[in-house]
Amino acid sequence: MLQAFREHKRWLMFIAMVLIIPSFVVTGIYSYNRMMNSSDNAIVKVGEVPVTPEQFDALKREQLERLRQQLGDEFRANMLDTVQAREDLVRYLMDQAAVGQTVEKNHIAVSQQEAIALIKSADGLKRDGKFDPALYEQFLRSQGKSDEQFVAQVQSDLAKEALVSGVSATYPVP
Repeated sequence: MLQAFREHKRWLMFIAMVLIIPSFVVTGIYSYNRMMNSSDNAIVKVGEVPVTPEQFDALKREQLERLRQQLGDEFRANMLDTVQAREDLVRYLMDQAAVGQTVEKNHIAVSQQEAIALIKSADGLKRDGKFDPALYEQFLRSQGKSDEQFVAQVQSDLAKEALVSGVSATYPVP
C-alpha cells in the first residue's frame, strides 16, 4: 500500500509539473515581452502623461541640493530615502503633470517677453539695483541650464501659476 501511495504521489507531481511549469514559463515570457515592448517606463501616468523614473530622479536631486544648501552641516544624503518622501515626490510630479495638462488644454500661455521681464526684475540677479548679466550667467551655470531652457521654464511656471491662482480665486479654500 505504501508503494502504491508513492507511485500515486509521483504521478501527481508529474502531472503538476506538466501543467503548472509551462504556465509559469508562458506568464514569465508574456511579462518580459510586455515590459520590453512598453513604450515608456512610467512610474505612473496622469492622463496620457507618464511620470518617468528619470523625472523622479531629477526632482530628487533638485530637492537634495536645495536641502544641502538650506541645512549645511545638518544635511544627510539619505534624507529623501523614506517611503513618505518618495510618495511626496511622486505626488508632486503627478500634480505638476495634471496642472501642465490643464494649462495646455486651456491654452494658457505666457509670452517670452513676460518671462524675461520677470527674470530681469529678480532681486537675486541685481547688482546695485540693476540686472547683472554676470550674476544671471552664474545662476544658469549653477542650475545647469541654458538661457533658453530657463526662460522656457519660467514661462511654463508662470502659466501654471496663472491657472492655479485663477482656480484659487474662483473656488476659495476654507
